[in-house]
Amino acid sequence: MIMILTSCDTSFESNTRLLVKGKVVDSDGNPVENAEISTYTYRGTGFFIYPAPTGSTEYLLGKNVSDANGDFSVISLYDNSSDFSIEIKANEDYSEYIYRTSTYDYTPDDYLINLQEVTLNNLAQATISISRTSGEGNTISYSLNYFYPTCIEVYDEGVLNSAETFCNYPSYINNTLDDNLPDTAHTLNVTQGSEISFTYSINNEPEITEILIVDVSNYQFNFNY
Repeated sequence: MIMILTSCDTSFESNTRLLVKGKVVDSDGNPVENAEISTYTYRGTGFFIYPAPTGSTEYLLGKNVSDANGDFSVISLYDNSSDFSIEIKANEDYSEYIYRTSTYDYTPDDYLINLQEVTLNNLAQATISISRTSGEGNTISYSLNYFYPTCIEVYDEGVLNSAETFCNYPSYINNTLDDNLPDTAHTLNVTQGSEISFTYSINNEPEITEILIVDVSNYQFNFNY
């Protein structure tokens, strides 16, 4: 099935069409069925920002889903835009992939973008709970360092721009617990099999680092101080 979207209110390059195709697989190379592939343009942005800022206008140009083999084809409207994107999402078990490029002064050969094979990583939900069991007056300062699983690849005239691309980029949380807030919990969406670095100091003692391996889809870590 191929889906075509049209707009009665906005003109896109004399209604020129662009073909986007590829294959969606998971971390183990298995096909991902029913992943949603959408093409967008963001007018009024002028440069790459994710998510699009207030004041820009988002237009959905085309949409389809992958088949049982993970293969997909989308016939999309084509826009002469500085911010054109292809977004691939499955269910909450998988990471998200975004392809971004400027079509302002670049037209893909044969009006074709072939993404080849796109990997959506298997996700896990990691819950980190920190509780005080030692009584009032005790404090803990800590950081959680992990990798955010979304992948955004930026292309310049069909060539990957490594400087502007970020996939599994570093993220962190810094916090201090004391009498005002002695307990807390964080829920993180991370790639299954990835690491979370937990660094902490209790009552200003030297820091200690523990490496947490998120090896199950619902990971639970409880820490008492």
